[in-house]
Amino acid sequence: MAYVQNYMVVDGVLKDLVEDIAAYIDKLSPEASFSSFIQERLVDSDESAFNNPEEIFKAIAERSAVLSQAPERDFEPQYNLVLHILTFSSNLTAILPIVLKNLSTPPSYPNGPILSLAVLSNLFNILPVSSPLRYQVFLAILDTAAATNNFGLIIAQLNSLPTWLQEWNVDEQAIRDIYVKISDTLTASKDSQIAYQHLLSAVSSQSSSTAPNPLASKLVQIALASESIFDFDDLFALESVQALKSSATDLYSLLENVATGNYKPLSSVDEKFLTVNKFDRAQLERKARILALSKAASQSTQRTIPYTVFASAIEVSIDEIEVWIIDAIRAGLIEGRLSQMSQSFSVHRATPVGTFGAEEWKFVDNKLASWRSGLKDILAVLKTARENAERGEEKMKKQQQQQQQQQQQPIVAK
Repeated sequence: MAYVQNYMVVDGVLKDLVEDIAAYIDKLSPEASFSSFIQERLVDSDESAFNNPEEIFKAIAERSAVLSQAPERDFEPQYNLVLHILTFSSNLTAILPIVLKNLSTPPSYPNGPILSLAVLSNLFNILPVSSPLRYQVFLAILDTAAATNNFGLIIAQLNSLPTWLQEWNVDEQAIRDIYVKISDTLTASKDSQIAYQHLLSAVSSQSSSTAPNPLASKLVQIALASESIFDFDDLFALESVQALKSSATDLYSLLENVATGNYKPLSSVDEKFLTVNKFDRAQLERKARILALSKAASQSTQRTIPYTVFASAIEVSIDEIEVWIIDAIRAGLIEGRLSQMSQSFSVHRATPVGTFGAEEWKFVDNKLASWRSGLKDILAVLKTARENAERGEEKMKKQQQQQQQQQQQPIVAK
């Protein structure tokens, strides 16, 4: 379902189109003649014009509800006709919610939800790119997709949402609302990674404030509960999350412990607190241990790390450590090569874990000093090798000169 600016091709003048849709509505609902309603509002002196056309447009929007009874093959074409007629209205802002409400109940046939989404997509596309009405239509698309378990059809389009929001020029509250709606829907469908990203966008769109922020708390809850989120840098960069230090102390403390791989305090976290926030203690401890393992890899001065180092860092049996290393690799925290023969792991890349403070800078300084020392040793070896090579070349030249001199000496006959 692609959302691009395009147009529906509908032939005919407005009067004919209105009469066509009125006749079709009468076919579905013959008890009240809509065609008669339309004819009564024709201008006597001009049979192509209507008295009070906005009344006609509103009536068509209201009567469009009956299209849910149309045969499957007619549903989308007839709704497209309705949408085209309504584009002539100068009061579309007031009429649009009526159509959106009617489309919120898809027709009963199997493909009904898909067809409702198709009509909503058509409506989205025929509106001007910068029209704020697109915001309302997109909300309706989200609601319909979520209610009918078809949210997967529009996930790919969410990448365009930041651009659209700028084009629609909606306010901060509207931006926050739509991101929260998306996040709630994805959380319910267990897609925590994308839910987190959209709620992060919602919190990031808010003005800086140190006041308690329920969205910030919810963002932290999703990040901690997710089995796939291990990068917390974006969280700690938000002022609203930093404000949780004072407004939600227990939650912020838990975030700090997990994000830094400090798993030991998790065993004493209050059970009631975990239940209220829908946390699983075992899952939190597992996440913290994986981060602790990555931390041990990133802070090691050795490229090849024995399994015993990892086992000690996360307090598990050495027989289990390969499983934990594989989990850390899957989480994208480390890269390297396992060696069962030497019971070690060769680190190719390791993600730094936790906040970057004085201790971390000290570690970097020590590591740079170690590299500097190593480079000096390498330079010394290279210098010695070069000097040895030069001496060897000099010695070889002398030997060659001596051989040439011996060959040039005259032979004396005896």
